[in-house]
Amino acid sequence: MSKFGKYAILEDIVHTFEKESDWTWTIKPVTMAADTAMAQFMSAERAVQLADGTRLYRPVTTQEIALREIALTFRSTTVKGDDGKPILPEDATVAQVEAVLGEMPLAMVMELWQAVGKACPPWGPVMQDEAKTKKSK
Repeated sequence: MSKFGKYAILEDIVHTFEKESDWTWTIKPVTMAADTAMAQFMSAERAVQLADGTRLYRPVTTQEIALREIALTFRSTTVKGDDGKPILPEDATVAQVEAVLGEMPLAMVMELWQAVGKACPPWGPVMQDEAKTKKSK
């Protein structure tokens, strides 16, 4: 048995894209370190300074949450660029993953976020939607 017994992170999850069945995205399980990084991201103040010097603070957006959760759980992908190489190396940083995600079509990113939610509850939109439903009952 592993060093965390029945709490052990078992394995990565390989997501196969719905419209490109030869493309995969491997999702690594969420550790406490990743969850802490996400919590820090969610609670960081985001200041915007207007031309007149006024500072406004804005909350994190749903899109930013999606990008960060996908990036924090990224292990690898078989999606290739025009050069025939994977669009991301296996040791890609969060910033690198977010930059590539920012270039992807919205439907592709949302599919990945759904996969993250299924692989790593309570992350992803799946659990957030379920939580809203439970609160409204």
